[in-house]
Amino acid sequence: MSQYPPTPVDEGILDRLSALLSRLGLPITITIGYAIVRETTTCTAVGLKNLLQEGVQQYEIYPALAATNRILSNATNIFQIIRHGVIIRTKEGNYYYVGGKSNYWAGGRSFHAYQGSTEFTLNPQGKEDSPIWQKIREANSNIIVLQVKTTRLSTQWVNPKPPEDCQAIIVGPLLNWIESQGRGAIITNYTPAFTTLSSLYTKIPGLFVYKSGGKLTADPLLTIMRSVSLTPPYPYFAILTPIPPSITAVPPNIYDIARILFTVFPASLDKDLCEFILIGSQELCNDLATDSSYKEMLVGAPMFSAYSCPSGCKSVGLVGFVYSINENLFEKLSNNNFPLAPLFFVPGPSTVNGEYTDQSIEEYANLLGVGDLLSLSKSYTSSANRAESEIITALGLSAGIAVAIISLVEWYEDWQKTYDEAKKYAEVAKNVVERIRNYLNSSRQYELLSYVDECVADSISELGEESLNEDELYYASLNCVLEHRIRGYQIIE
Repeated sequence: MSQYPPTPVDEGILDRLSALLSRLGLPITITIGYAIVRETTTCTAVGLKNLLQEGVQQYEIYPALAATNRILSNATNIFQIIRHGVIIRTKEGNYYYVGGKSNYWAGGRSFHAYQGSTEFTLNPQGKEDSPIWQKIREANSNIIVLQVKTTRLSTQWVNPKPPEDCQAIIVGPLLNWIESQGRGAIITNYTPAFTTLSSLYTKIPGLFVYKSGGKLTADPLLTIMRSVSLTPPYPYFAILTPIPPSITAVPPNIYDIARILFTVFPASLDKDLCEFILIGSQELCNDLATDSSYKEMLVGAPMFSAYSCPSGCKSVGLVGFVYSINENLFEKLSNNNFPLAPLFFVPGPSTVNGEYTDQSIEEYANLLGVGDLLSLSKSYTSSANRAESEIITALGLSAGIAVAIISLVEWYEDWQKTYDEAKKYAEVAKNVVERIRNYLNSSRQYELLSYVDECVADSISELGEESLNEDELYYASLNCVLEHRIRGYQIIE
């Protein structure tokens, strides 16, 4: 290829890497060739750059940001609790969070993941006492799989695509396409958006995570995470290798699938590549940190790569997730003033004819050793879905309002209990819908009737538990409806 985006490493650095790894005693049987790294990096960078200009398609490379709204008391900074991942919608229409987990998550009311500002939740019964949080903390994998629900109905969700090889065959989940050489890839993440913040925001307790009623709440942090998730992600250059970890570096169930990747350190070395990819948003590249570039919040960040073929570049595909930092090797490379940081990664889930399915996600969870965790999350979301359906049928409420209500309440494994929790909100919402419709009909503002359900749903989400107050929900919803009038709007006092 005649035109290359800036690659943060040159041939000399890769030669030094091979020599260093051999000297440090790693069983190196590969050659990390500069040409293949450059070509695959070029295809990946150009592919990401093009996707970011393609409207809704850009979201297939956006990572999700995840956390819980309650945090364990021994957390000291926000990097311990924020994780990356992706949201995958299966062929069957179910949503799954696949990404990093934190041992500081305590639940409270729910798990939250944000991708492109769309919110996904899991609200298990028992708040902090739910068994799911202990299962997450005890999971023998840094990457977990949870079934979640969206708080917004969407007719379209853009999944990350799997990679294709030069014969247009979808690559298998174990990354056998790396063969005997390293390949260029790009990690998309939001770490720099937080490393640039002052300690007033990042420390715990602090401005983003504070004590309330003797417990740590992360509600302000969740709001910021949602906003950040709408911005283009920062690209980190990476070299994927088939080098396995040492036998003690990762849990036994992860050893067979984990491999080592190298990424430039510090992340400020990615600035030129960042500016090439983020056309129109290059100012974000100024956030790339000169230190602290690989906080543990990078765990779960998705990695994308593309084949460079004689016929040209193949499309960018999801190849895996950052699993952890290789602390031992990182220290050794740092002592040699080497500008590459070693991390472990695991492959992403497989697809069936290019589509993710419930079965392929379940198989992936079992591969990671978190199948029981996925199963428990499914029991909660199944209960929530059934209760949501019953609210629509029994009370005649719209799907949008039912979704908003279900997102407020705890989900029990028994759907009837979930429904009972939601019913009190649903009855208030039903009364509010009828009151607003009566008002609009009596004032002959028929053109505004189509906004009623949408505004009631929005107001429930904004008011939270306060939406049990019928008058408060009524005035909030009515003001929302009246703001849609063609000529001006009126605030109801």
